[in-house]
Amino acid sequence: MPAFSPEFEPVTAFECVMRFWELLLLIRLRRAASGNSLRAAWNWMLAAWFICCLSTLLGIDGLDSHIPNSFAWISARHLAGYVAGVFMLAPMVSVLGARMPGGRAWSVFVVAPMILVLLWPAISEAFQSKGQSPIELGGPAVLGFLLVLLMAFGNYFGTANTTAAVLYTAAIMARIGPVAGWHNAGLLPWIASGFPPVAGYLWLRRLTELRSRKPLDALSAGNRCWFVFRDFFGIVWAKRVMDRMNVFAAREGWGIHLSLDGFDIVEPDLAVGSEQMDRPIAILEWLLSRFGGENWRRELLGDSYVSKSDECREV
Repeated sequence: MPAFSPEFEPVTAFECVMRFWELLLLIRLRRAASGNSLRAAWNWMLAAWFICCLSTLLGIDGLDSHIPNSFAWISARHLAGYVAGVFMLAPMVSVLGARMPGGRAWSVFVVAPMILVLLWPAISEAFQSKGQSPIELGGPAVLGFLLVLLMAFGNYFGTANTTAAVLYTAAIMARIGPVAGWHNAGLLPWIASGFPPVAGYLWLRRLTELRSRKPLDALSAGNRCWFVFRDFFGIVWAKRVMDRMNVFAAREGWGIHLSLDGFDIVEPDLAVGSEQMDRPIAILEWLLSRFGGENWRRELLGDSYVSKSDECREV
């Protein structure tokens, strides 16, 4: 039996460094997901990290010296890379159902079935070929994957995390490249491994920036809370909360309405003080109670936290 002599090519060594960086970022992002419904997305990120580690392990040259069929080894590499891409997509789809209660049901009845559906063509081809040829998906399977990816990416398009979402989406596309027939792009392994930690760093930097802001008044406190919600839960949920907020604003004549860019003063002559912002912040806090616990909302609103959720009833 040939001796085991692993060889680390530059791209494999690069992947190992990126996996370690990703782990450090995941540890720091765990706090950002605590106390709110993004915890499920973080759990899917952790699962994706483990699959990416497996894909990196299979990429080490020398491990295949004990495998009699080199095609089986190539097939396993392709399959692991594709599985990693599918699991990397799961956190983005999980955010689309990140509301309490129901977040767990979304993971069980939407995210998990999506993973099975997207994985089935690759697994089926691997069994049919019996490892005699590398996995290559057909056009419909790749198109279906890309449509789900586009939907998930669109949730962050237009937020402060757009750049991070672009990098993360590009990494997912690079992961599925070998099974999609994109064999001529030598940069795919570098993109697949290098872009996710950069995206995670940008996410963490944005969160740190928002939390480090010291609100000067109730208006800036409400805006900070809103930006955290918009940038991390995405446009889909932000639009729904914004529409609900503006229904209250129109009914009660606040002279203030909420846009994707924060609270806007509708009446130019209106001086917005802490008392005028009590009701809008109370409504915002009530609406966000479906996405995070009291401690999470209190941390975001700071001294402007009014805790009047029991008074917030639709007329």
